[in-house]
Parts: sequence; C-alpha cells; structure tokens
Amino acid sequence: MANTSRIAIAISTLGGLVWSGPTLAQAEDSPASTEGTTRLAIAAGQNPAPASRATAPEEDEIVVTAQRREERLSDVPISVSVLGGDTLQQNVIVSTNDLTVAVPGLNWGRSTNFSQPTIRGVGSRNASAGDEPNVATFVDGVYLPDMTGTLFELSNIERIEVLRGPQGTLFGRNATGGAINVVTRRPTRELEGSIAATVGEFGYYRLGGYISGPIAGDVITASLTAVHYDDDGYVENIFNGETQGSSGGTAFRARVRFEPADDISFEVNGFHSKSNNNVLISGYAINGNTQARNSIPGGPNAGALNPTGIPADRVIADEPFTTATFSTPFGRTRQRFIDMHMDWDIGFATLTGTASWGDTQTTTLSWTDVSPIRLSQTEYSTFNDFSNQELVLTSNPGRFGRFEWLLGLTRFQSDAQFNPLVSTGRNATTGAFLPTRTIYGQNTRAFAVFGEVTWQAVDNLFFTGGLRYNRDDKDAFNLNALTSVRTEGEARFENVSPRGVVRWEFAPSSNVYLSYTRGFKSGTFNAVAAAGTQLPAEPEIVDAYELGVKTRLARGITLEAAAFRYNYQDLQVSTPVVINGVSATTVQNAGEARINGFEASLNAQVTRNLSFNAAVTLLDSELRDFPNASVQVPRSVGGVPTNNGNVNVVVDVSGNELIRAPDWTFSLGATYRHELFGGEMTYNATAFFSSSYFFDLTNRLSQPSYEVVNASITWREGPDRGFYASVFAQNLTDQTYAAGFIISSFIDGTQANKPRWFGATVGFNF
Repeated sequence: MANTSRIAIAISTLGGLVWSGPTLAQAEDSPASTEGTTRLAIAAGQNPAPASRATAPEEDEIVVTAQRREERLSDVPISVSVLGGDTLQQNVIVSTNDLTVAVPGLNWGRSTNFSQPTIRGVGSRNASAGDEPNVATFVDGVYLPDMTGTLFELSNIERIEVLRGPQGTLFGRNATGGAINVVTRRPTRELEGSIAATVGEFGYYRLGGYISGPIAGDVITASLTAVHYDDDGYVENIFNGETQGSSGGTAFRARVRFEPADDISFEVNGFHSKSNNNVLISGYAINGNTQARNSIPGGPNAGALNPTGIPADRVIADEPFTTATFSTPFGRTRQRFIDMHMDWDIGFATLTGTASWGDTQTTTLSWTDVSPIRLSQTEYSTFNDFSNQELVLTSNPGRFGRFEWLLGLTRFQSDAQFNPLVSTGRNATTGAFLPTRTIYGQNTRAFAVFGEVTWQAVDNLFFTGGLRYNRDDKDAFNLNALTSVRTEGEARFENVSPRGVVRWEFAPSSNVYLSYTRGFKSGTFNAVAAAGTQLPAEPEIVDAYELGVKTRLARGITLEAAAFRYNYQDLQVSTPVVINGVSATTVQNAGEARINGFEASLNAQVTRNLSFNAAVTLLDSELRDFPNASVQVPRSVGGVPTNNGNVNVVVDVSGNELIRAPDWTFSLGATYRHELFGGEMTYNATAFFSSSYFFDLTNRLSQPSYEVVNASITWREGPDRGFYASVFAQNLTDQTYAAGFIISSFIDGTQANKPRWFGATVGFNF
C-alpha cells in the first residue's frame, strides 16, 4: 500500500492520460513496486492476463488492459484515457455525466433519463427500451446495456479507462464509439477503509464509506462500499414556485475474493443502487418555442386548454435554470446486478471467465410540452433483465515465441420492456385528456466468438490481426392496450468485425502505430409501430482508420497524438412523430457519414511538485448522404416562425454536421504540491473549452461555445492514511451549457447544467 500510494494519477482532461507519476525525488529514491503496478493493471473487474513480453513497465508508467492483457499504456495502439481515483476526487467527478470535461472527444449527452454518450461524434440518437448505446459501459467486467443505467454515481474507484474509437473485436457489438471501463478497488489483504462527507451549495451533500480486508487470511478477502447523495435542485418552476432539477441516490457494492492457490482465483460481486434525477425533464423552451404558446390568454386554444387564464409568464419558461411544469416531474432508477469472475493460470495460457446477471428499472413522469397546460404527459416504467457469460483464453508471455494471442466467446441476453408507456394528450377543442397506453418489448439473444494474434516480426516491430463474429437474434412486440392491436417482429443481425494494427517501437516508451478497426452496432426495433408492423432499423457500421504516436520526450514528459478517419454507414436516427396527438419517436437509418479528427496531449512533471497537462481535439463531421431525414422544424406562417412548436417534415440534411460533435475542444490543467503542517497541500485547477455543437441533424439548434473551470485545494495528513480536507469550486466562470435536449412537435427543450457552485469535503483514511 505504501508504494502504491506513491503512484499518483493526476488530472486527466482532454488528451489521454495525464500522469504525474511519482515526484522526481520519489522516482529516484523508491524501489520498483510490483504491487503498485498490479493494482493499476486491473481493468473491467477481471484479473488481467500476465504482462506482455514487451518492455517491462518502469515504476512511473501505467499498465492498462485495453487489449485485455497487461501492457504499458505507451505500448497500446489505441487512444485511451485513464482517470485514477485521485483525479476523480480532486476534480469532483462524482458521476459518469461529469466525464465530458475529463475525456478527449467525449460528450455525455442525455434525452430525458436516457444517457447517450458520444465519442468522436459517434453516439446514440435514439432512446428506447432494448436499444443499447454506441459507447459500451462496463463496471468491473459487467456490461450495462440499458441507457437509463449508465448514468450513475462513482464511488471507491480504482480507475476509469475510456477507449476512444470502435472496439468491435475485443469489446464487442455496440462499441462503435468506444468503451468505458469503470474499475472499482479490489479487496485488500490488509484492513483498510475510508469515510468522507461532502457538502455544497444547492443543498448538496454526499456521504461515502469503504472498508476492505481479510476474512480468512490471504485466501478470502472482501470489501464493502456505500454512498448516499442528494441535493435540493437549482431550477425554478415559474408556475408553482418550487425548486426542481435535483438528483440523489444510494448505492452499495460488495466484493468477495477467494484465492485458494497462486494460479487460480474467484470473485463474487454484488451491486444495488436507487437514484433519481429530474434535471432534463425540468427543462425550458429554447427561444421560447413551445406549443403551449397557443394556450396563453388570447391564444387560439386558451378557452379549452387554459380556462383559468394562467398568464404567459407562468406558462412559458424560456431561460436557463427555469421551468414551468405542472408539478415536479420525476425519473427514478433502480439497478442491481451480481457478477462472478474466475481467473486460472493453466500454464501455457490464462483462462478468464465472467458471468453476470442484473436488471434495471426506471419510472418516469414528465410533461413533454414543459408547461402547466399538460399538452403531452408521459408516464412510463422500463424494465430490462440482462445477463452475460464470457470465456477468454489468453496466451502467457513467452510461451509461443514471438506470438501472443487470445480467444474468446461470449453470450448476452436482454429482455427489455416499456410496461406500460402511458402518453396523454389533450383535445384542443374540448380540453379533454386523451390517454394512449402501450406495452412494448424487445428481446435480444446475442452470441460472439473472437480472437486476436500479435506477431513480433523483428525487434520492435509488431503486427496484430483480430476478428470477431457477432450474431444478434432480436424480437419485439407493440401492444396498444386500449385497442388491443398488437404488432410483432423478429430479425437476425450478423457481422464480422476485423482489426489490423502495425506498431513500431522506435525508441524506449515511444511507439507509432497504424490501425484499421470495424465497429458494429446491432439493429434495433422501433418502439412505435407506426407502419402497422414491427420493422427494425438496420445495424450501424463504422470503419475506422487511425495513425497515432505515443512518446516520452523526457522523464516525466509524454506526448500522445492521433489522426483518424471514420466511414460511418446506416446511422440509427431517432425520429420524433405524433400519434393520436401524443409525441413519440421512431427510428430510421441515415445513409453515410464521414468523420475526420485529430487529438494531441502533452503531460509534464515540470518539477517534483509541479505538473501540467494540455490537450486538444479537432473534429470534422459530415452527413454525406441523408436526403430523406424525418425531422422537426418550427411551425411558420408565410415563412415566419410562430414559436408555437414544431412540425414533422422530410428534408435533405446531407452536408450537415453530426450532433454532439464540436469542431474543437481544448483543455489545460495544473497540479502543485508542497509540504504543510506535517502533511501535503495540493492545488488543482482544470479548464475545459468547447466550440459550439449541434443538437439536431438539421443543424438549427446548437450549444454555443463555452468553457468550464474547476479547482480544488486539498490538505492530507498522509499519502494513504489519516485525515484530509478539501474545498472545491465547480464551473467557476458560471457558464451555461446544456445537460441534454428534447426536440418534439411540442417544444425545442433543454436544461443547463449547474451554474457556479462551491463545496467542501472532509474524510479519513485508515
């Protein structure tokens, strides 16, 4: 533990890993720490295969398992960002939603309670039960398939690995944008733990605790983590004066590890959480564009829909941090899963097995028109039962000469439903409420077999080839509970995803690589059977080409850069429609898109106490062929927008940019440490800058350019033991930037993230 604590992960913003390592004095005086290296190598909750035959890592280098075996980060021919526990704490990154300002090219978008993370312009544009995000999220090896379950509180994190670009060969289907591996701390053989309390503005508080240690010597170890958080919200409801935009929850995680011998180990983990968040469903109308405008006094529908004459300044919220819902909406999510892991060194190779079972349930009440008129009320419960089984056989170092390989097979099952989806509209003439009750389900049975081989042709020159076969069997149904009309559909989606890499180590800890990777996102059924039959959207395919370099310019100074090009086919696009006066969505395929980009990051340990980092990401995205996009545009009279909602039209959006794909982002960070009062004082600051980006494929709605500046000051009694205290500031420049968007016939809606706020944390490690 003592040696491990010397390896500190500093700020990671937009540019791969920002690694401060030990201070220069520590690097010179400390012996190599095998324990420290191993702790940094545990990814996706699995025991990684033994380290590659390549150059052994030095103490101040990071070992990752982005290719499902231990390797130095500098040797991995993939763009990877790594955020350690210290980084998360110093930057008050407490939720996956906060990763936007910490990872190059990542935008954690949302639509109501559905998370839609996007990396390098590749992300989900649909929100439906049974559909899975383009960026695959794993927690300790458990794949989280539900879009309502990937927004969660981060607690007791060892590190987070974010793999940018398609990961179709090793991480599977639905990883066309990338993969996020959240790794919690493994149980320890010595008793240790921590407890911390945080308070802040807007009534925010967070209590967390962790304890770990032996149950039966070194053979059985266990850990338990618990966290509870809440806040009062920061959004004013101009209709009833209440405060909305709150979030809160409670989560527990338990891990038990059994190591009967040196060559075999087992682990059983359990997780349970309940959370609530009504930020985005407490929205406002962008530029005041809402159909509720027809119901204000003097409007054409005021008599039937607003007989009490609620004035416009209580009906239409058109400013950030305001809303005008009828009452407080809610979005509540319960998630639980159990997972088991096995790691067995059988001599020539290591066999790793994972099995997991879980479910996610979300209950939501919202008003799509975001007004007290209640033109469109939506109530739904989503259920998703899922399980996954996987076996991977990985060659042990040196057993096959210049070859290293792995073989794997995996099976995934998911049963997801809207049960029910109750959508209620209003008759503009009579004011009557007209409910529609739908039960929709989509079931998935997926199988894959994959493999990869790396050949060291000559010293320092490596060739890698990989292949994955995916087969998804899906069926779906849609039942209108009022009319008893039921539609059904089934489909099989098959794909072969190749990967090829050439890597040259031109100097110690310095590599250049060229790679080709195919990403595959499975087809998905429409939640709304508008055509009378269940018809699926076809799979998405991304062919990605990347040229990258990772080099150590000097001790403590690293440079990473990558240029990439994506050819993107059959994008699955969410299409807002109105059925029986109620807002709904269906899915269609766009034609082709092209994405070009460049990323670079520089990380420097300038002195033993001072470190800097800087990073830039450039994107150029274009829809090359989408002549029949079904989109929402503002209603107009004589070509003049009336600001009373939208109408669905079919237009050619070819040549437009993709959503959530800013032309550039830039980040800058610094950390300074010095001794004080027998402990260590740390000053940390990060600044993130983003150009504007679009919310919709017509490119008419956008998030203006913005910057986010965060800072913290922390005093610690000791590196891994004792008392610590911290004060922090989030969004110091008080920027207004969107948490997500909702575009429908009723409204162009959004809500901003929190304005500037301050807080403090006290804790104790033992």
